[in-house]
Amino acid sequence: MKKYLFVGIGGALGSFLRYGVNVFIHMPVFPLATLSVNLIGTFILGMLTGHFSKRNKPVPLLLGTGLCGGFTTMSTFTAESIRLLETSVWLSSLYISATLILGIIFGLIGIYISSKR
Repeated sequence: MKKYLFVGIGGALGSFLRYGVNVFIHMPVFPLATLSVNLIGTFILGMLTGHFSKRNKPVPLLLGTGLCGGFTTMSTFTAESIRLLETSVWLSSLYISATLILGIIFGLIGIYISSKR
């Protein structure tokens, strides 16, 4: 039960933070807020993964599954990709490519930085 509580608290915090970013960065044409939270979340999860893997420990549920899981959003990314596809194949392709390619790069950078400490 304690694990579920940690995931729930982290998820709630991550969702609040994501909502704040969406309010702060709102672009009606391009979903920069979702791209931002997904890249930031991937970087943070990479940092956590690198940090805890050096110690042979899993990423804590509160921070990994909870906070990063609540902060990032695959469902919104998918819905926005489809919405963009209806208006601009080019923008949709850019959004999907940026999310996937930059997400992997940000995750690797996070792992690299935290493993050097």
